[in-house]
Amino acid sequence: MFPAPAFFAAVILTALVAPRDSDPETHLFTASDARELASGIHLSREASYTLKVWSPANLKWTLTSKDSEVELTSETIPGDARPRWSTVGQVEVKAKTPLKIAVAGATFDADQIAGSYQSQKQKRTTRSANVPLPSLLSLAIDPSFETNPSLYRGNIESVG
Repeated sequence: MFPAPAFFAAVILTALVAPRDSDPETHLFTASDARELASGIHLSREASYTLKVWSPANLKWTLTSKDSEVELTSETIPGDARPRWSTVGQVEVKAKTPLKIAVAGATFDADQIAGSYQSQKQKRTTRSANVPLPSLLSLAIDPSFETNPSLYRGNIESVG
């Protein structure tokens, strides 16, 4: 008895679309992913990734890295504020180790509000630091990768 033609089609398609080590891998994140990135993400391949940010040109981004933890720092410099892709550096990703990418000074704790309903007075304690986040962040094995920011909905002309 011969196997069904659908079986052969599935085997052939699997072989055609299965990822190869030579295939480029790219991950794109928005500013709203900053909390998840700081907590740690798992990438599918161990490799050297190029980290780029989409942010105003007058923000100079640098990274420091230790093991699988990356910290991004921005500094305002004179010049044009129009957004563009900036290459920040290389990030080494190890197999089965979560990659953590944090922005220095960024916190995701909610403000604390205390008050009295009777007096209708409130006191707000701000816990979050006012630091810029990149609108978009890309991790790509191919260092020449640049995506077209017009593919995204929302205002990417500002920092998060």
